[in-house]
Amino acid sequence: MVVQFELGSKHLENKKLAAEAIQALKGKNTKEIVAELMAKSYGSIPSDKALYNDYLGLAVSLEEIAKVSPEAASILVDQLIAAELYTGCGNSSDYSSREVYAVLCAEPGIANLSKLGTKASKTSSGWHVEGKKQIRGEHLTADKYLVYAVDEAGKTRVFCLSENNIGVTQQVKEIAGTNININIAEINVDLPENSCIAEINNNMEQIMTVARTMVAAVALGIGHSAVVASINVAKEVKGADNQSISATQSMQFTLADMYSELEASRMLTYYSADLIDSKKSNIKYATMAKVKSTDTASSVSLQALQVLGTLGYLANNEFADILRFAVDSQTRGGTNRTQRNQIYQHLLAKK
Repeated sequence: MVVQFELGSKHLENKKLAAEAIQALKGKNTKEIVAELMAKSYGSIPSDKALYNDYLGLAVSLEEIAKVSPEAASILVDQLIAAELYTGCGNSSDYSSREVYAVLCAEPGIANLSKLGTKASKTSSGWHVEGKKQIRGEHLTADKYLVYAVDEAGKTRVFCLSENNIGVTQQVKEIAGTNININIAEINVDLPENSCIAEINNNMEQIMTVARTMVAAVALGIGHSAVVASINVAKEVKGADNQSISATQSMQFTLADMYSELEASRMLTYYSADLIDSKKSNIKYATMAKVKSTDTASSVSLQALQVLGTLGYLANNEFADILRFAVDSQTRGGTNRTQRNQIYQHLLAKK
């Protein structure tokens, strides 16, 4: 199957508006960027009220935002997942587009949604929720937390907690002689009945399809920044012969491979978004898009690091954040290793 996407005028306009919006906010902190982008409707479900009215428009918009602020784009994906949860599995009237949500699903040592260790039990006045969640740095800017937990009947539910309901601690792990700080949200709280905002049902596959497609879109923006940085440096840096290293065949082949992989990832991501718009959403294609795009973002970022040389290692260089977000995207919504297993299961089912 060959897929070729030429974005139409509507989606090119989505791309342009998103680029203008994020460029205007360049230099502000992440919380300010997210607040202003949310005020413009970015991070909301596509509608005629938003700046985009389909998921392909949302994907190209998130890609543009991620080129400048991967962290803000990542937070906007959580806003979208929250809105999809409220609409698809819960009560949409409880959702507030003015508040920042963090979706807490991942747990230390858990790779499958059905194996969650966070438990929810009924009480006389509502619910008791107890467990631990991994929490990203950008989650610390949230107003509310949507926490996945399994109830006594084995059903997966989503609870809305305020920042006062969780305690964030740091676990220190030694990896290759280096101490790594990992943020853990510790939850042990009694909640009212209406704190359960959703019971995961058959709509969850649709929500995961949307989420993985948009994570892929953010990864495209990250990968794009890495490729652009590589091209710019390759043109500026001179080799021993006093010629730009971009004139060497080795560098040209490297840049060509980076660009080709990014374009292949983009086509798969756009295809997944287009399937959603066509009411043919397919978790298989969304998962492949997520794995391909995030792996590509990580790969081209590492290649870019080699091109940048010493510049790429400087602590005050923004490229360090590009690399960090690229690698982090591979674990978001489930590690790529786990999601490759899911792709294989789809392959078996196809046979």
